[in-house]
Amino acid sequence: MKEKSEKKLERFGVAGIDFDDVEKAKAFTYDNREKTFPSTELIFRENPFSVDVLKAKKILDIGCGVGRNLPWIMQHTAADYHGVDPNKSMLQYFWQINSDPQYKTRASVHNDFSKLHDMSFDVVLCTYVFQHISYRPQAPEMNIDDITQEVFKLTHPNTVFIFIEHDKEELGWIERWLESNKIIPDVFIRDWTIFGKCSQSHQCDRGNHHLIIFKR
Repeated sequence: MKEKSEKKLERFGVAGIDFDDVEKAKAFTYDNREKTFPSTELIFRENPFSVDVLKAKKILDIGCGVGRNLPWIMQHTAADYHGVDPNKSMLQYFWQINSDPQYKTRASVHNDFSKLHDMSFDVVLCTYVFQHISYRPQAPEMNIDDITQEVFKLTHPNTVFIFIEHDKEELGWIERWLESNKIIPDVFIRDWTIFGKCSQSHQCDRGNHHLIIFKR
């Protein structure tokens, strides 16, 4: 059995907010400027591992929130989906928003990594999450290095990692994170916009979102 971490999954930033309204929870999981809620596409021209995504058997979504990333995965892959988010008030809306009963046959959500330790994921997805955590949490809360090392235990040498993040809240965290975890990106595009337009998030009004893709 894989070693379990004694550190706590972060309750920092968005994870520490209590949401009593589904629209507020959706906004913090990132709706876009038009207040629609597009699911993140994982196959696009800048992704050299699109075939790996299509063949994936298990996909992990870090900081899944209310499940914005679920529909695309359900509709375009045959993978089992596991979302992890420490915010229980966010997760209470996950199945309300993703109400298709077929989704539950291949998807589950978790408050931490404890039930995933015997799994090995083919794709790890993280969208607009690490930017809110970075290196600010204090032990025993998990910072992004702690989370990354925990996730690495759940992967294999050909796992594809897809991150979309910004670094406005803590400048330099991306480079520090890459170096600290010995990550050499296959793709690192600053100010990236999917398909030439930023349809993913209202944050794109301010730009500065960066695409990072790699295999370990």
